[in-house]
Amino acid sequence: RDIAARAHADGLQEARFVCECGAPACLEAVVLGLGEFHKLIERPDALVMAPGHLSKAPALGAGSTVSPS
Repeated sequence: RDIAARAHADGLQEARFVCECGAPACLEAVVLGLGEFHKLIERPDALVMAPGHLSKAPALGAGSTVSPS
């Protein structure tokens, strides 16, 4: 949320977030529009994940994921 707040304050329309797939070495960036990010975080089980990373997070459950379009 801090990243989104800073991006909004800087007048940006999108921001980079770190993938939340749960793989210890994953630092892949996921670029999301701020509107898309705010819609995502309305769900407490939502995770931001890079494309193809869902299979790396079986212990995290079936949270919603958002990948860049």
